[in-house]
Amino acid sequence: MKYFTSILLFTTLLLSSCGSGEQSEDTANKKEETTETDTPGKNENTEDVLMGKAKIAIGDDTFVIEDFRKNKTELTYTNSGVTLRLTNASNERFILISLEGKEVLDARPLKINVEQGSKSGANTARVTMMGFFDPEDTKDQFILKNGELTINELDEESLDVNITFKGDGGKVMDFKNENSVSIEGLIDISLDNKMDARKK
Repeated sequence: MKYFTSILLFTTLLLSSCGSGEQSEDTANKKEETTETDTPGKNENTEDVLMGKAKIAIGDDTFVIEDFRKNKTELTYTNSGVTLRLTNASNERFILISLEGKEVLDARPLKINVEQGSKSGANTARVTMMGFFDPEDTKDQFILKNGELTINELDEESLDVNITFKGDGGKVMDFKNENSVSIEGLIDISLDNKMDARKK
């Protein structure tokens, strides 16, 4: 009887460990598919953090930023257009969107074709993303080279911003675009800071 009980106990433990292994494997597979989300560090002062959302897909990798550093996240207005700078709370990832043209401050929604060598005078957009794969590598910079950017909202008074973009791009230093990747992004945020560099 004791021998039978021992065998039964051993079989139960073996089945339990196998089930645990399968569960761990499933969990690992799920982690691979999970979107990487930025959160503020333990020592981060929440008063310095601005809430919003930036969802960036570069190739097969998707990143979501929901917490931004206030003093490095702002709109800058110039005579030729406006620049949006976004910095995540841990100060490792950056998004820079430069918009130029007569309509970028007024027309909504405004669709802009993004292409290298755009003619001067037309509405133009430049999107640069830095530090998404290796924050310590200064060459870890991707740019949207061909595609479309849509300004759904860009309000100078409320500082509400909603911008989407989609197309092909690659590393900034890849001038011939030999290693092109798909790039897609959504920016939805209400800012606290605005800089006015317009000359009167």
